[in-house]
Amino acid sequence: MSHQFFPLTRSRRKTWVGVIVSMLLCVLLIGSIFAPYWLLQNEYHTARQKWTQMQPRHYRYEVLWEGVLFQVEMQDGQIIRVVDLSAHKTPEPYFWSYAKEFALVDELFQNIDRLFITPEPSIDEYISMTYPEIIDRIASYGIPITSWVNPCVYPLPTIQYHSEWGYPEYLKFRGHPCIARITEGPEEWELIISNFQPLP
Repeated sequence: MSHQFFPLTRSRRKTWVGVIVSMLLCVLLIGSIFAPYWLLQNEYHTARQKWTQMQPRHYRYEVLWEGVLFQVEMQDGQIIRVVDLSAHKTPEPYFWSYAKEFALVDELFQNIDRLFITPEPSIDEYISMTYPEIIDRIASYGIPITSWVNPCVYPLPTIQYHSEWGYPEYLKFRGHPCIARITEGPEEWELIISNFQPLP
């Protein structure tokens, strides 16, 4: 049984090359779009694993949040002492009940996980999370962008983790965009953890 081969003509070769190049460009485009989210997840899991392995039983650190500087002392997962260094006193209970969700390292990891790591965003939600400025700019031109993407997802935060201990040492967070629009302005805050000290 003989086989008949049809050699590729010059035009066919160009067509196949075009198809292959287009596929490669699509792969690169998809990778570049999703890269920030993949990087956020990878850095989070690496840092949390390091913190789980390196976390001392007894330690103290300072955390700056919403203009207030706290000193926190922890032992065996329990709060031993909290001082509002800005006012040189124990923080007000109502304020601390909210602040501790971000001022405690373990709570901070859980909130990052809850908001950005565990949820699996759809394509439109991911675009809103990663490129909020572009979405806002398009909407400012009167284009009904909110009919294509979800405008009420949290934008991706900026997070830096301590190279040795793994805890989040810097976090810049933009709050819920729908709430920000209601309150006329972006809800944005920073958190800085410093002077981390293992204690005996």
